[in-house]
Amino acid sequence: MCGRYQLSLPFDELETLFAAVSSASFEPRYNIAPSQGAPVIRANEGARLMAPLTWGLIPPWAPMRGHSRPMINARSETVAEKPTFRESFRYRRCLVPATGFYEWRREDKQKQPYLIRIRDAPVYAMAGIWSPWESPDGMMETFGVLTTVAAPSIQPIHERMPVILHPDTYGIWMNPQSGRDQLLELCQPVPDNVLRIDMVNKRVNSTQYDDPSCEAPPAQQHRLL
Repeated sequence: MCGRYQLSLPFDELETLFAAVSSASFEPRYNIAPSQGAPVIRANEGARLMAPLTWGLIPPWAPMRGHSRPMINARSETVAEKPTFRESFRYRRCLVPATGFYEWRREDKQKQPYLIRIRDAPVYAMAGIWSPWESPDGMMETFGVLTTVAAPSIQPIHERMPVILHPDTYGIWMNPQSGRDQLLELCQPVPDNVLRIDMVNKRVNSTQYDDPSCEAPPAQQHRLL
């Protein structure tokens, strides 16, 4: 599962690193939560466009938002079959930039957060799908993050992790001509040797905090809370 993540680079750096054009500026984020807006990259006539979408996919046919449950994650093993996801998986795939994602492990009757990043990479892309949805207030564009079985080093913390794409496969993921089997082959856990896993303080547990202190080590927690 991926229930929180960060994107702590300025938007102009994201534009350069992803060769994307942004429709809006974005401030660095350290605690992106479901139902919030976050940058997503989509293909449009050969170009990469970056725009804010709402995290929590709602398919076009879903009823009013209060009666439907936005899906922040989609299991890669079943994304091509489940009615909620299959149309988006087939026609509306996207990149979800991140500098790290958070996961929690129960320790001494409490949940300890960890920040998981890619070594030697300032940012990476999680495999995403998106969907338009007509809300009572107008059209919304929502997205979800695909997950896969966790890499061995993450499994003591959680059994699932986001699908993290290699930069060489970004084009394949967003190409509307890519086949199902080709796409599903990309949905593998990343190797352990590229992961960096750090215990962080519990400040990130609350969505009211969204600043660099969210990734501070636990030793600094007493000075932050």
